[in-house]
Amino acid sequence: MFFRIPKSALTKFNADRARLNTNIIQNGERHHDGGRHWYHAGDLPDGRIIECDEDMAFPIQDLSGSSPRSAYKAQFTYSMEDINRVAVIDLTNEDSSSDEEEL
Repeated sequence: MFFRIPKSALTKFNADRARLNTNIIQNGERHHDGGRHWYHAGDLPDGRIIECDEDMAFPIQDLSGSSPRSAYKAQFTYSMEDINRVAVIDLTNEDSSSDEEEL
């Protein structure tokens, strides 16, 4: 799932991520329950745990200037085109010699 972050909210959003990262480090970093990894980012007033699926170690980047986009889409830090570009896995450089050595 992806959600859009308005450029105007990026500084506060990344400050919140940094705070959560500090909490995660203080709470023992990554936890493992069965087949699930999660990060303890704090406690809610009712005693429930704030669980995150990442450690929040890296800030969200503003990729709004990295490709052409409409004025509306330019209000946000990234678009689906940016996500597609950074999510592409390059299989053309895969080293197949290690497979041959194992035979």
